[in-house]
Amino acid sequence: QGIEQGLEQGLEQGLEQGLEQGLEQGQAEMLLRVLDRRFGPLPAELVTRIHALRSQQLTRVLDVVLDAATLHEVSTAVQALSTGANNGNPPSAPME
Repeated sequence: QGIEQGLEQGLEQGLEQGLEQGLEQGQAEMLLRVLDRRFGPLPAELVTRIHALRSQQLTRVLDVVLDAATLHEVSTAVQALSTGANNGNPPSAPME
């Protein structure tokens, strides 16, 4: 019975993680589409950083995108958010 319960818990956790990852991937793709439509082709580093963000961070970036006049503003926000997810590594130069 203990093994069965452990398997059930593992399955639930796996499903939750898969759903969360799928949601984040969808959010990132929609955000990238909006950015591409507003600002044209995006730097590869910016795309990579956006794909590395979590759901809450992606929502914050979307808020910035809605008010941003330039891609540099968005890039700065993404860099600031991704730095926190970068295990304390210093940020690289702004992406443009």
